[in-house]
Order: sequence, then C-alpha cells, then structure tokens
Amino acid sequence: MNLTKMYQLQTRTTQQMMSYVIITRENRCIVIDGGNAGDADYLLEFLKDKTNSEKVNIDAWFFTHVHSDHVNAFVTLVNSKMDEFFVNKVLYNFPDRELVSQYDYTDSTVLTMDEFYKAVEKLSDTEVVILQNGDKFSFGDVHFEVLLVYDESFMRNSNVVNNSCSIIRMEVEGQTVLFLGDAGVEQGKVLLEKHGEELRSDFVQMAHHGQNGVTKEVYEAIKPKACLWPTPLWLYDNDIGKGYGSGPWQTLVVRDWMQELGVKHHFIDKDGTHEIVLPFVFD
Repeated sequence: MNLTKMYQLQTRTTQQMMSYVIITRENRCIVIDGGNAGDADYLLEFLKDKTNSEKVNIDAWFFTHVHSDHVNAFVTLVNSKMDEFFVNKVLYNFPDRELVSQYDYTDSTVLTMDEFYKAVEKLSDTEVVILQNGDKFSFGDVHFEVLLVYDESFMRNSNVVNNSCSIIRMEVEGQTVLFLGDAGVEQGKVLLEKHGEELRSDFVQMAHHGQNGVTKEVYEAIKPKACLWPTPLWLYDNDIGKGYGSGPWQTLVVRDWMQELGVKHHFIDKDGTHEIVLPFVFD
C-alpha cells in the first residue's frame, strides 16, 4: 500500500537552506521552498526519481519567504530546465518590494525578489496563488492550512523578511506538520497570540534553521513530538570553524529547549536527506 512520504532534502552546498518534498499516496508532488541555486539540480533529479517521471508534474510549490536559500533553486530551474517540469500552482505572499528595500538588512534580497517574479512570469500556464490567513488547500489526502502571512505591523525591523513568512500546517493521516520558515521573535509572538494551544503539531520545522527564530514559548505551545532541522553540521553545532560552540548562533540553546520539551525524534540536515513515512510511528 502506498503511503504519503515527506522528504527533508540535504543541502548540496556549504550553506544553510530549506527544502521539503511531499509525495502523496496518489503520487502527487508538493514542494516547500527548495533551497539555494546550488541545490537546484539535486532537487529536480530527486523529484524525477520519486515521481518516476522524466518531466515532473508539481501540483503545488509553496514558498515561505523570499530569501535566496529558500527560492533560488526554483529560480534556477525555471531559468535553465523549464522543459523538465511543470508547476500547477505557485503559492506565496511576499511583502512589497519597497518595504523590503527599506528594512531588509541585505541589498541582495530585493534582487532575489526581482528574479523570483521574473521566473514566475515565465510559467505562463501556472496558477499563482497569493496566500492569505486561513486559506486551505487539499491534494488528495494531504491538506494544508495557512496559519499566518506577513503583516507590516510586526515587520519593521532588521528581520523584515524573516518575519514575513507564510506559516503553514500540513495534515496527513491525522498527523500534523508545522512549517515555520524563518519566522523570528516578532512573527512568532503574533502566531502565538492568534492560535495559542491550537498550534499543537506532531512535527515542527525549526524556525530559521534552528536558531534566532521564534521563542521557546512558541515551541511549548506546539508541543512537537519530532523536530525537522534544515540545519547543516556547522550551524547545528554552532561551529564557526573553531570547534563546537564557537559560533555566534543560538542553535545549542534551541537544542536545549527541545530536550527540555522531551522531543525524542530529530531529523537534521547534517545527517543527510530524510524520508519520513506518514503516518509516522512515534515511540
């Protein structure tokens, strides 16, 4: 019997990135983000393999936000290998270019946004969906709900794009997976205020690659049984090159939070690409 499978893809570069693929019972294909430009070829070949197709039909491609390590694989594939895949729906909700230009801490994000929109325009037969709070989408037995999209009221800070994430929850076979993207403290606070204990989910994708994301209180409300870490080894160990704990990142602190919450299952980028069969059998 076919079961839905969720994959957390490993980075093909030295950089952090986020890339998830869901293959449903009916062999329908959903992608969330996709990674850097250097992850593009691996992503496409992975999709071909898992769908057993030379031209991949992607039912939905969700984007949490417009940073390069989340959208550039998509942009690269559209620009170089568009004849090898088709996307039925592209789903996102990004802030205004002017707002990003004014508040983002790096000039490159505006250029990334411009390249993303150019790529979307090339997909003339693809439906473009601008996500809104409360939106729901179903692909066979796999269901998505949008819990929060960006709001300018909590974005005017140095983390403007991280705090513009579309936060979505997937439900499969009675189990839930919460994708936080790179949500920061401010967006996490609003998420908690809006949803509270309703955030409870079986899996949580660790915000901002497991460091400097949402607060411990958000994870306490989620009460995850398993953590998805789109986190390479150097970041997971907070290693700037001088050994364990030598870096400026907060990953070790967040790891301690998860230990305090009693989470037993961890799927970490540093360990390779992970296949998670849903429903997952927890200890």
